[in-house]
Amino acid sequence: KVKPKLISLFLIIGLIPLVLIGWWSIRNGGNALTEKAFDQLMAVRDIKKNQLADYIETSTTQMKVFARSKDVADLYQALFKYHQDTKVRPDGPYNVKTSEYLRIWQEFGDNIARYKDDSGIYDIFIICAAHGHIMYSVDKALDLGSNLRFGPYKDSGLADVWGKVIETKQPSFTDFTAYAPKGNEPAAFMGFPIYKAGSVLGVIVFQMSLD
Repeated sequence: KVKPKLISLFLIIGLIPLVLIGWWSIRNGGNALTEKAFDQLMAVRDIKKNQLADYIETSTTQMKVFARSKDVADLYQALFKYHQDTKVRPDGPYNVKTSEYLRIWQEFGDNIARYKDDSGIYDIFIICAAHGHIMYSVDKALDLGSNLRFGPYKDSGLADVWGKVIETKQPSFTDFTAYAPKGNEPAAFMGFPIYKAGSVLGVIVFQMSLD
């Protein structure tokens, strides 16, 4: 009965190297595929990073130029005069429900709304520097007319970027955080000062598009 035992032994001895070689090949192949996948992901990451950096740089330049335009200055002056005429309280809301406000929004806000559509910006705000009243919004969402210093959105990203611009008198950016007036969708804001005779009268804020 030695012959069957020898045959079985030789088979086992022959199969062990094959099994080991197969296992080693699968392991190395899996590692190689994983490494290749990570390399591809990192390449995509770097491409997206560069695209995003270019987009932010280009958008910032365009927004800075637009913030200094006559359209923005004229709209702010009309909104500020309305602010004075309606005797808005520093700790109260800004009345956006009158026919006079609607006239200002339509007459002076047309080019602002056109810029929003052409540039792909999600929304544009004009905010009072002294009190934080949201005096204008293209989208007319729930935040329009609210007070960023005392109102329900005082802890929002919009209030944060407004405060940074007022404090530094420089363009400021707030990264994506949940924004309640837009259904708690992530919102990032870029703010620029509105100057007149060297003084910061207001702040124009651009809400970046998620797309």
